[in-house]
Amino acid sequence: MSVETYDESFPAQIGWHPWFNRTLGDQDVRVDFTAAWQEERGDDHLPTGRRIDPRPGPWDDCFGMPEGVRVTLTWPGQLALDVTSREQWVVVYDEQEAAVCVEPQTGPPDGLNTAPRLVTPIEPLEAATTWTWRRL
Repeated sequence: MSVETYDESFPAQIGWHPWFNRTLGDQDVRVDFTAAWQEERGDDHLPTGRRIDPRPGPWDDCFGMPEGVRVTLTWPGQLALDVTSREQWVVVYDEQEAAVCVEPQTGPPDGLNTAPRLVTPIEPLEAATTWTWRRL
């Protein structure tokens, strides 16, 4: 995915927002990842700008992964999905009964205001993610 400009420069942020069923058959998904930090969430659900030690879920939170996003969703005895990206940010959402969401992205929520990345004619904003499915 990319955002490009051939004229004026502007701030941008991109990412994916895929939803996955929480259950497969009678198996509830397990979400596994190791983050370097968690963005502290304010009352408005946006990061406060403070980085904290990762906390247990349920989550509607952004996590930092400086070595790249690596999250595994596992439906025991059924299926596993590895979500990877060279991006350093991921939002994990598992507060809904029916679904979970794993969102690799180029910055934290509200990043256009707090950590903008400028798209210029010579520097587009580019991001990629890979989903690897495995039968168990």
